[in-house]
Amino acid sequence: MAEETTGEGRGFDTIAVHGEEGGDPFRALTPPIYMTSTYTFPSMETVDRVLSGEEEGFVYSRSGNPTVRQFERTMARLEGGEEGVAFASGMGAISAVLLSWQKKGTPFLFSRHLYSGTRHFIESMLIPLGATVRFVDFRQGPEAFSRLAEALDEGACGLFLETPSNPTLDLVDLEATAALCRRYGVPLAVDNTFASPALQNPLLLGADLVIHSATKYLGGHGDLLGGVAVGG
Repeated sequence: MAEETTGEGRGFDTIAVHGEEGGDPFRALTPPIYMTSTYTFPSMETVDRVLSGEEEGFVYSRSGNPTVRQFERTMARLEGGEEGVAFASGMGAISAVLLSWQKKGTPFLFSRHLYSGTRHFIESMLIPLGATVRFVDFRQGPEAFSRLAEALDEGACGLFLETPSNPTLDLVDLEATAALCRRYGVPLAVDNTFASPALQNPLLLGADLVIHSATKYLGGHGDLLGGVAVGG
């Protein structure tokens, strides 16, 4: 699966190790770490062009940083997506996606088996904010898809699922689920943390968004915090 996401000339392993090309103006072999909060400009006109999006650049590292941008582009490439957005944690990425979906009176759909941090966010943030939440137990096989179709037909702001789930390793047929979501015009986001882009590419199977906690297999050592959301 990962072979489909690499583009011409560079294999998955090369991109995973060295990152996306074109991230450093001096073509450093290893992407440099930019340890700055702000950036200087030759003129206010340049600042205006960067702020308006007419010219590529960075103004403040909270909203963008060359090192972070390299990570975002690399993850988008590995997942076969168009763009990535990095966050301070995996839960930061998940909460941003879910809050961006929220519509008054329109329920959220979730797979039954989720990471405990995600479930805590649902119970402590989404529901107190007035969100309606429904769960789909994909362990029920064909019956689960029948119930999912009913829920989608009634209306949903989005379906969020994990496969494999953390920590129970439950699996979901992504291609079938994505096709069902597309039929009803409902976005599908997949937490791909446990599989990693080396083993599974949800966007290529029809998902709209893929999310990772960089704390797990992207870093591999449990010694960092980070998250990313990639869109197709």
